[in-house]
Order: sequence, then structure tokens, then C-alpha cells
Amino acid sequence: MSDSPHSIRLNGPWQAYFGTDANPTRIQLPRDWSTIPAVTRDDGLKLTRAFHAPTGIAPGDEVVLVLDELPISGKVSLNGQELGDFSRSERFTITQHLALRHEIKIEGLSLDAGEQAGEVRLEIFAR
Repeated sequence: MSDSPHSIRLNGPWQAYFGTDANPTRIQLPRDWSTIPAVTRDDGLKLTRAFHAPTGIAPGDEVVLVLDELPISGKVSLNGQELGDFSRSERFTITQHLALRHEIKIEGLSLDAGEQAGEVRLEIFAR
């Protein structure tokens, strides 16, 4: 496996749902969490983003979904299938879940309304 992955940043737009608000707010990542008036500590929060499958994936390549320094603690799913729990940062191998189109859903609690929210990206490791 290659030591240096090819990265695809999933900066946005993301649909953000805060608390019980059924109307999404469009956001980009990374961003300063304090610039979103609806975010307060321990608010329920859901982020969703659709994207197409990366191209040029060869047999044996590994695709990893990376959540990097998000001020959120919760669960992440891809196309309705839960990948697992995370707090701030986590990596999930999604090679076996690749399809033509995807939707990431991140649900949880905001940890700190005053923090910088990091990024979500795909890392592709060629074999």
C-alpha cells in the first residue's frame, strides 16, 4: 500500500440540521463553529453531504473516510449503513461500501461552539 494517499476533501456544501430544526443550513468545512448562531454546546446536530464515488479506483486500493478535528461526538453512516462512533477525529475504511453515489451522515452532539471545525476527506491508498 502507498504511504502517501491521494486526498479528496469533502468541504461542502454540507446540509446542517441543528437541534429540532427541520430546515437545513448550508455550510462549508472547515469553518469556525462560532460563526453558526444555531450551534451551542450539547445541541443535537446532523450533517449530511452527498458525493460521487471517486474515479480510478483499482482492485486492491483502499478508500478511507477521515473525520479530522470536528467538534462533534456521535455516529457516522454512509448510505444508511452505520460505520461507527467517533469523537472529534476518526478513520473508517469504506472500500467495501463504494457505490456510484454516496451520502455521509454525521449525527451527534456539538462539543464546543467556539472551536474551528476541521474537515472530512477521502484518502485513497494505491496498492
